[in-house]
Amino acid sequence: MPFVIGETVGPYRLTEQLGQGGMATVFKAYHAALDRYVAIKVLHLAFMEDPSFLARFQREARVVARLDHPHIVPIYDFAEHEGRPYLVMKFIEGETLKARLERGRLPQSEILRIIETMGAALDYAHQQNVLHRDIKPSNVLVAQDNQLYLTDFGLARMAETGESSLTADRMVGTPQYMSPEQALSKPDLDARSDIYSFGVMMYEMLVGRVPYNADTPFAIIHDHIYTPLPLPREVNPDIPASVERVLLKALAKDPLDRFASMSRLVEAYRAAVAPGGEDVLAGEVGLDATQAAPHHYPTPAPMPALESAAKVSVSLETDTPRKRRPPKWVLGCGISLLVITVLCVFMALRSMMTETEGFVSQVQTGQAIATSVNHPDFNPQSLLTLVPDQFEPEAMATLYALFDNRPSQTPAPTISTSDREAALNALRQAITAWDQGNPQLARERLSEMRAKAAGDITFYEQGFQVIREQNAWVLGSFFLLEKERRLPGDLALLKLPAAHEIVFEAAKDPAANDVFALNADDPLLTAARIRFELHHGRLETAHQDLEEALDTPKILRDFPETRLIEAELNIKLGDVNAARFILNDMLQEPDKLPRWLLKLVEETKQSLN
Repeated sequence: MPFVIGETVGPYRLTEQLGQGGMATVFKAYHAALDRYVAIKVLHLAFMEDPSFLARFQREARVVARLDHPHIVPIYDFAEHEGRPYLVMKFIEGETLKARLERGRLPQSEILRIIETMGAALDYAHQQNVLHRDIKPSNVLVAQDNQLYLTDFGLARMAETGESSLTADRMVGTPQYMSPEQALSKPDLDARSDIYSFGVMMYEMLVGRVPYNADTPFAIIHDHIYTPLPLPREVNPDIPASVERVLLKALAKDPLDRFASMSRLVEAYRAAVAPGGEDVLAGEVGLDATQAAPHHYPTPAPMPALESAAKVSVSLETDTPRKRRPPKWVLGCGISLLVITVLCVFMALRSMMTETEGFVSQVQTGQAIATSVNHPDFNPQSLLTLVPDQFEPEAMATLYALFDNRPSQTPAPTISTSDREAALNALRQAITAWDQGNPQLARERLSEMRAKAAGDITFYEQGFQVIREQNAWVLGSFFLLEKERRLPGDLALLKLPAAHEIVFEAAKDPAANDVFALNADDPLLTAARIRFELHHGRLETAHQDLEEALDTPKILRDFPETRLIEAELNIKLGDVNAARFILNDMLQEPDKLPRWLLKLVEETKQSLN
């Protein structure tokens, strides 16, 4: 079993386990070459069920590793060891803010220091277009020299689903600190979600408790969405009215009613605790200190039973007429309620365990939950991600093992190194034949390649790299589309990250006409076919097909390259300003774009300057 004390992982030797949560296990490790200790955070195996997870992990790790702030724990490295991805971070000797708060109330000067320091770190991250998504005291580290650090940037984002629709509505976070929109699984979170979570942490430090706490995660999340905020001064009369006003604004249910930025929140709090700061927010549109935050979320329906919740979600997913399709928040809430219901069942059963039943009952309860929900969009992994602190470490490990051993897809075969090299040689020969104007020989070599590859995923990933290096986009399209694309293990080639890049680039080449003619209805060609029309004189057809694609949420979600085609169309029509607006909009959330697409968007924008 990988990652045990004493093991060497890359250049790091594991010396002790520091902790374990719902997303990762943390080890202290020694790096001999640099003579320093580091913290290694190992993501749990359950996340590897999502075929897009490793790519997402690497993408998010790169984004977070670029954060350079004195109060954000830096990421030194990220890699994979025996199938387990891990992050290497600076080792901070000290304790968490959660541990500090458990010892008693903090002095006001220390609270101000924490709010200013952590607020500045979070504001910096937001300026880099990075959200934290799991702000809470246990993610604030207090070093032995009393320096403060914000940690675990990107972990929640890494744990969220990528392209897989199986877990598209899974919530990631901690219920006591979760914003209403995060609890509703809204896909378009922005900095104001972090501001809400930061506001909860401020409330806890200032008032002496979190605003919402209950016996079940569902009850806590329900309160964040629907229940007016308990007025700070009613809970703790020592809170000044000016500070209460800041908390009310930070914890408004509607994101539009909150502070627009972390810097504005810190500025308002600093003024509120300074002499004469009582009316610091009096001139702003929003709340006065006597009312709870208004909200625009719907009145909650009665909580359905477990089976009913599953049926509700199924009916939402199958309501296909476009004009009758429910809003996104309804879909998100339906799946969220399903997960929360299962959690309620689990927590209720767990609360009834006696000490003599102990750990065995926890595992049996988790096993019953894992096998009792048959809804196609339910993922038991969300149980472990949503409320990691509710599980004992031993039960966590067993539950992960249970989920890892559920009946799953047949694993893809692994061929020998010699067969893989022979398949790659056949691919290279196919590219050479194609470049020399011999498509028949190229297809013969592709047939040889497929026979040698035998569905080996590693080969196909290497094959995509060869195609990219040789710019063999058209041949790559035949590689993807001309023959059977279904691999053992029910993994389609078109789901691999490079597939969209290949057909998108091929669309510029007139030789790709045969590919599009042979596979006219293939979903992989949804965006690429429009680009082919656009680049080969069928402007009006491209315009009509693009309008239909832009009006289809599923296409926009599955094929973000459609927006780049929209920009290219505007360039051809001479509307450079419209094209620039689209490109800038895409660049607002670069982490949501595949790396190849992000590069093309940036290059297209530069060409307009």
